[in-house]
Amino acid sequence: MKKSKEVEPAVAAQPESSSSCLGALLRAVWMLLGTGVLLFLTISIVINKWPWFHPLDLVFWLVLIATILARLFDITRFSGRTANGEKATMKDWRDYSLLVGGIFIVGWLAAHLINLLR
Repeated sequence: MKKSKEVEPAVAAQPESSSSCLGALLRAVWMLLGTGVLLFLTISIVINKWPWFHPLDLVFWLVLIATILARLFDITRFSGRTANGEKATMKDWRDYSLLVGGIFIVGWLAAHLINLLR
């Protein structure tokens, strides 16, 4: 019995699915890639004076949805963590969705309004 107890910690020390390549990719998407692309697209709206509902607006909305869904899958399928290292919950996802969605929706509207006022 002592041998099985000695083996258990070694098994527990193996990486969880949260450290898998797909989990790491999802984290990169919602933390960096998605928000970076959204910021780039928002700035591009102003610089290039895109009209309302330009084809790249569709890209903006698809990236926003994909970024929020990446966070959801990170939490539900890959044991996503908070910035404090705690296990993320659906409340964390809701808060993330409202924050990121709110910031970029307001940014998208502001960028188009800036173009109207120029």
